[in-house]
Amino acid sequence: MRSSVERRREPRYSCNQTARLIDLRTGEAVEVTIVNVSGRGLQVKAAKALALSTPVRIDHGDNLMLGDICYSRDDGPSALCGIRLAHSLTGSAALLNLMKRVESASEPRPARTPQS
Repeated sequence: MRSSVERRREPRYSCNQTARLIDLRTGEAVEVTIVNVSGRGLQVKAAKALALSTPVRIDHGDNLMLGDICYSRDDGPSALCGIRLAHSLTGSAALLNLMKRVESASEPRPARTPQS
């Protein structure tokens, strides 16, 4: 009988959310399903296995996450991949809107010509 001692440092939270994963080496984008999330990483289900140490970007709603593939194994017709997160940004839509407002405010305005 095997003992099942939990050795994980952080709890994992199950979810079933669709996200877009972008391979930062090739630019290839694929749809994945986020299976579970922890403070340091994600487990995703992809159509095929991904190469270890591949740097990736994950876009999920208003969240942008950067990390690298730490494991990838076949799971029937798909693959389960672990992603070790390096950075995450929430509220990216609000940040993008702010950047656009700042950029448009700093654009030179046409000079007014005096009217006679």
